[in-house]
Amino acid sequence: MTRCNWCGLVSEDDEICSWCKRPFAAHMAEGKSAEVLGERRRRRNLAVAVAGLLLILLVGVIGWQIRPTRRHATSSPSFATVAEKGRSPSGIPIPPAQEGRPRTQVVPPSKPSPSPALPPSTPDSIQDDNPAGDSSTPTLPLGSVQVVAASLVARDDNAGQEWAVGSVTVKNTGAYPVTDYRIFLRINDSEYSLTPFNGSISAPQAVQDRRIAPGAQIEVPVMTTTPYPTPTVVLSRSVIVRADVDGPPNTVSDSIPAVFG
Repeated sequence: MTRCNWCGLVSEDDEICSWCKRPFAAHMAEGKSAEVLGERRRRRNLAVAVAGLLLILLVGVIGWQIRPTRRHATSSPSFATVAEKGRSPSGIPIPPAQEGRPRTQVVPPSKPSPSPALPPSTPDSIQDDNPAGDSSTPTLPLGSVQVVAASLVARDDNAGQEWAVGSVTVKNTGAYPVTDYRIFLRINDSEYSLTPFNGSISAPQAVQDRRIAPGAQIEVPVMTTTPYPTPTVVLSRSVIVRADVDGPPNTVSDSIPAVFG
């Protein structure tokens, strides 16, 4: 016979209560769960208490380390006490004051004011680190052209206008190829276009390839495609070549006095 923990009565059955019909195993399992929870609660309370003690100990150690040191008031004598004994705080004897004469007060010398900084002197002659004639200094190659010769003939149309035809010799004196060029006839302050052509004057053909290799020289026939006014007074006549190069400075030019035959 077993006493039931649910209803408190004595049951004839050892597995199920004869009165409340509850199994004894469920009650025992619940009792064990309560014991487990109680044990966990006790361990948790113990851990919290230990952590609190460690925290208090840590705060005390930190406070002890950062506590400022206190100086004793009697570590160094005051100036009045030392002066009464006839010595200065540094140990130097103080001379007694003479009667009828005031004590002279020694004033420490003032620091001299700094003088304004002077600019560095410039020498009479400055040596150039890279003189103009130094061949070791690298120079950037440039493109250039030269008008070697210009021979033209002017034809008057008896109507106050004229045409110019002839030949111009151009040389590429630069380090880059000439990709294109244009030729102009300049009379006084006016410029007129001279068109390069192939073939004869009666059947001219346009020049398609205007490239000039570095160091190469060409002689090309030229003519004005439209007439220009016949100048009454000729002060100057010249031929100008403007060329495009495949490198710096990209555009170059040169001129030469035109020779009319």
